[in-house]
Amino acid sequence: MPSTEGRPVASVASPASNNDTIASPTPSSGAAPPTGAAFKDGFLAEIRKTKVVFYNTVVAQAQKIDVSADRVRFTFSAAQRTLREMFDQNRSWLESTAERIAGRRVAVTAEQADAAATPSAVAAPPDPAEMKKSALREQAMADAGVQAMLDVFPAEIRDVEEM
Repeated sequence: MPSTEGRPVASVASPASNNDTIASPTPSSGAAPPTGAAFKDGFLAEIRKTKVVFYNTVVAQAQKIDVSADRVRFTFSAAQRTLREMFDQNRSWLESTAERIAGRRVAVTAEQADAAATPSAVAAPPDPAEMKKSALREQAMADAGVQAMLDVFPAEIRDVEEM
């Protein structure tokens, strides 16, 4: 350990330098890049590890995540418009993360499910109170102050009320 005037000084790696070594093997390492379920698991694990709040509020709330050879498609319900917008704001980061893990370019897309196509919408009309509560939750999750708090305190928002 280097010392300054007799006092030990610890060297600390920056978080950015740690992220460079987290990814799965790349083609230059000689190992085959992950495919299929292995790629999906690695991609979701990297999102969870790097952006916990984004993972919990957007990725985990997706109705469906489909992975093909060159595309990852997230499907959000018709009521999750705010989550889709948050997804779109992070699309370039998601694509660069997917490319780093897969070792090739992977398109990351999101689509909004049609309200008529969802089984719950066909079976019963939506409850207005639940729709309002869902909209309030999405609004709270999109708030910068709430995001900052969730970054500091690992918590889950279970209920939201209008004041």
